[in-house]
Amino acid sequence: MRLIRKNVEREAEGSAAEKLISDGFTPMKEATPDTVPEEKIGKDIEDMTVEELKTLAKEKGLTGVSSLAKADLLAILKG
Repeated sequence: MRLIRKNVEREAEGSAAEKLISDGFTPMKEATPDTVPEEKIGKDIEDMTVEELKTLAKEKGLTGVSSLAKADLLAILKG
């Protein structure tokens, strides 16, 4: 189970998860990294802006993308 409190994320199960919840963490919504948002369907990834690519990368669960250039983002997303 993934839990979050402010900007801190943790993964825990069972009693460890219960302890984190009692410490103020809340369960995170499960990400679906293989899905593409409706507004992005049909849009060629090459035509996206850097901000759109960063958003798409974050929606796919990738981290550390905020400082990447467009070419790097394209390489990672095409994977």
